[in-house]
Amino acid sequence: MGAAKNFTDFKTDFYAKVKDFSLFDCAEFNVLKIVLDGLKVNYISRGKVTVDLFKPVWVQHLKYQLKAAKAGKISLSTNDILQFKNRKILIADDGRIIHDECKKPHSYYFSNIIKHFGKENCTHLVEKVRDESLARNLDYPLVYELFIHQKYNDDELKIRQSIITTFNNIKAAQIFDEKEIQNIAFAFQNFFNQYKVWSRLLNFYRQKYFIRSVIITMKEGHWLLNEKAFSILNCNMV
Repeated sequence: MGAAKNFTDFKTDFYAKVKDFSLFDCAEFNVLKIVLDGLKVNYISRGKVTVDLFKPVWVQHLKYQLKAAKAGKISLSTNDILQFKNRKILIADDGRIIHDECKKPHSYYFSNIIKHFGKENCTHLVEKVRDESLARNLDYPLVYELFIHQKYNDDELKIRQSIITTFNNIKAAQIFDEKEIQNIAFAFQNFFNQYKVWSRLLNFYRQKYFIRSVIITMKEGHWLLNEKAFSILNCNMV
């Protein structure tokens, strides 16, 4: 599964190797897409990668403490997040922007949606700030730094153990070479980090709706979006 292969060849190679897809079952979810991400992106080709997820918990907690001490005081606090806890909608924006005739930046995907619901009802979180003058409530990098160095809670420990079990099963199957296993390991680390940060963030809120990229997930249904409009489907949440 070399980096030079196109996507069609990549998929052909992968599905020729993998015959039993239950290998990717992990507790109540399936990690196939995470594994594919690691193999396709080929993280180790980009430089040194660090995977702490499979180390003893006490080692990881010690590293968290050392990194937190080195980073110093974080400019975002839990109180900064809690001030938005009663807003109904949490928007996670990838940060893509457009400028109006006055060169003022606006969210490419969500300006009209925020205007529709009212900014007083929305918490606008930007994942990658491309223009500091963009009006927003939270920056994801700061949220990440706030949560990532905290000790694991019980749910995170359970997810971690499930990932370790699945990863060990993937290694034992001996269908991926050493470099591919390293890429899969880092993909699991990346997934777990994102899970840790997003789950902690969402636990702070009472939002009925969570919007990310072009899909809105709701308690009682899904709102599907494109760049110009959105419609409501009456269906049960998956």
